[in-house]
Amino acid sequence: MAMKSARRFLVSPALARLARKERGISDRSVIGYFQGQSDRQQAVEIGQQSSTLVLITKDGDGPATEERFDVPRRHAEALLESCAARIGFERTRMDAGGRMVQITRLLTSQPVELIDVEFAEGEDPSRFWPPAWFGPEVTDDQTWSDRALAMEGLPSKATPQANETALSAFLDDIEGIGALQRFTQREPAERKTVPASERKAAAAAAAGPNANVVAAPFTPRAAGGEA
Repeated sequence: MAMKSARRFLVSPALARLARKERGISDRSVIGYFQGQSDRQQAVEIGQQSSTLVLITKDGDGPATEERFDVPRRHAEALLESCAARIGFERTRMDAGGRMVQITRLLTSQPVELIDVEFAEGEDPSRFWPPAWFGPEVTDDQTWSDRALAMEGLPSKATPQANETALSAFLDDIEGIGALQRFTQREPAERKTVPASERKAAAAAAAGPNANVVAAPFTPRAAGGEA
């Protein structure tokens, strides 16, 4: 089946930690990636309740398709040992402006915090206006894909820090009033069509005064547990 469209953002580690404290961890998993070609990739994922073989195929310029097959856990563990690289995840789900988003913590020697926003087939991702507590968007940067992070390590990019504006917006979402505030504060036309340049500027605002602090690289092979 076709892969769901999604947007990915960085997020302040402090806000991600607060989200986990307030909402808990919804699931943990580890994903191993096999060496593959650009048009065909294979991975194995072991979660708390399932183990899955994942096949991703891309045909020319068309959208990638993803197939998932349940496999016995002992088989998945054996496959995981044969993977070229692996990486662990902790995921927390919460409401952000009226939409459920997923805060993903990559369990590496230096944990990395991301926000993933999924969209149903036919839904326009550009209509999603990220809250002020989201960090810079990295959707179109393939170095921030799960596979690249496992295979190649952490890109050299600033770690966003939580400023007062970001913290206030985050608390609004935790308390369930963020969606109402954003609905009443923006014009309908602005909500319908948001230029990419404006989305990036709004997302970058959450990076804070320490946006030039570059995160240290990590070794993907160290994945599977917290630092």
